[in-house]
Amino acid sequence: MNAHSTEAQRLIESLFHKIDRHAAQSGPQDPTVALLIQQRTARTPGAIYTMAQMLIGQERAIAQLQQQLADARRNNQHTSEHRRENPTGDFLSGAGQIALGVGGGILAAEAIEGVAEGLFGDDDDDSWW
Repeated sequence: MNAHSTEAQRLIESLFHKIDRHAAQSGPQDPTVALLIQQRTARTPGAIYTMAQMLIGQERAIAQLQQQLADARRNNQHTSEHRRENPTGDFLSGAGQIALGVGGGILAAEAIEGVAEGLFGDDDDDSWW
């Protein structure tokens, strides 16, 4: 088994460990939804494989976004400490501080939106819920 296959196996095992843990804690399934999922996976060859790929990809994207957000927060903290040490900030440094905060908020919102679209698609028909 090559390194790429070993990494894929590790990621799949981790994913199913999380699924097992969640399934044990999630309570009873909605029979209508469970039946729909069974029917759709039976009609769609490779559905489970594709869903596993999507979930692993989303986990990786979330991890990258969390790292970017942590980096932005560290930068923001560094900038705030610098401003306390040098309180003679000007208009542009204040604007930069605001932009950094707005950027972090946008990054978080885009991450949540991406996860939601990845999980639920952008189909607005929520009538089966």
